[in-house]
Amino acid sequence: MAEWQRRGPADTPVLAGLTLSTTPMVQNSLAALNQSGRLEILQLAGGLEIRTRSFVGQIQLGPLRLTIRPKLTGLPLLHLLRFAYGLRQLHLLDDSLADPAASPFQDLLITQLLAEVTELLTRGLHRSYQPQVDWLTSPRGRIDFQRLATQGGVQSAALPCRHQPRLADHHLNQMLLAGLRFSLSLADEATLRADLRHLVRQMEIEVTTVKLTHARLRRAGRELSRMTAAYQPSLTLIGLLYEAAGLHLDDVAPAGLALPGFLFDMNRFFQALLLRFLQDYLPQAQVQSEVSLTGMFGYLPGYNPQHRPAPLPRPDFVIKKPDQPPLLLDAKYRDLWNESLPRVMLYQLALYALSQPQQRQAVILYPAMDSLARESRLALHDPVTGRPQATVCLRPVNLHTLSKLVSQPDSGSVTLDKQQFAGQMLGVTPVK
Repeated sequence: MAEWQRRGPADTPVLAGLTLSTTPMVQNSLAALNQSGRLEILQLAGGLEIRTRSFVGQIQLGPLRLTIRPKLTGLPLLHLLRFAYGLRQLHLLDDSLADPAASPFQDLLITQLLAEVTELLTRGLHRSYQPQVDWLTSPRGRIDFQRLATQGGVQSAALPCRHQPRLADHHLNQMLLAGLRFSLSLADEATLRADLRHLVRQMEIEVTTVKLTHARLRRAGRELSRMTAAYQPSLTLIGLLYEAAGLHLDDVAPAGLALPGFLFDMNRFFQALLLRFLQDYLPQAQVQSEVSLTGMFGYLPGYNPQHRPAPLPRPDFVIKKPDQPPLLLDAKYRDLWNESLPRVMLYQLALYALSQPQQRQAVILYPAMDSLARESRLALHDPVTGRPQATVCLRPVNLHTLSKLVSQPDSGSVTLDKQQFAGQMLGVTPVK
């Protein structure tokens, strides 16, 4: 299936008559998955109905194996992923894996990770001084006389030495190895798994195997320095894979429940993509992400019996330019050229627009693949007087054009084209 698609027994024969197990594990997993908002699977009398949203990837639930593919595929998607997350323009080991139409989405990320780690191994893994205490026949560093005295003096040809050899067995390389081993459980293509196993065996010669956890990933991020900056893309990819895999649903399900699969949130990717592009190519503008609109809501004195904090709306982007009112932008990964605007999105944008004292306008940026997609505008009127109060703009971002731009290195004319495209997102540059 594709993102934002609906399939059922009437239009998909494989779903007709298909039922899921009634065991508590499968039913709890199904209920938690539906409640999480990642996708919806309904058990009907005639079979299963599936409604996908902005998540792509693969999931196994009983006899059902569901693969959700992004609408944008191939190198255009790869260019956007590399730009959004600061990945390098490396040659993939198998170019066929660059097309999600031929393999699940997670294989695309894993292939990029494979290329990143291969590049690090080719250049040589970073080594650091690791303090150790060993019994050595050829003493190095400092002799540990206290330990020597504890055993009653010299009793063998070896002496206890405190030394600091330069080793590859440190935390950053341990996270690389853990990420490769974790990717083995996600990879779908046989050749990709074979390449991963080869790298794992190669790294295990020098690096200790540890379990991949959020805490260890955060620690690895803190330990990055100028000397280890080349590890950043690999750690970013490992974090994306770990975050989207396992489908831990502790917030909507019993503790410890996890589903076998991988679902990547394209909405978060789209937001990260636009944030970096706007920050890089909006000169003399300050681009902030998810800034809380304080003071917009507030409980009346004496009418907050539960003592709850006031709601804080947070638009995806706030654009500030000198001597200009701030512009509020929202980014939603839903093709509003071909799909309707959900009411919840419209109400949210209406609030953003009404919160502006001068230019009462809010903009939602959405991905578009159709070259005919044009901006739409909704006017908010006073229901009594009919006077216009605010405007909501539905502004398409052509992903094919954006992918072509970010795949080119900056130069005079290319940089100008990128700045003009960023200006179009703000509505200050006419669409060509």
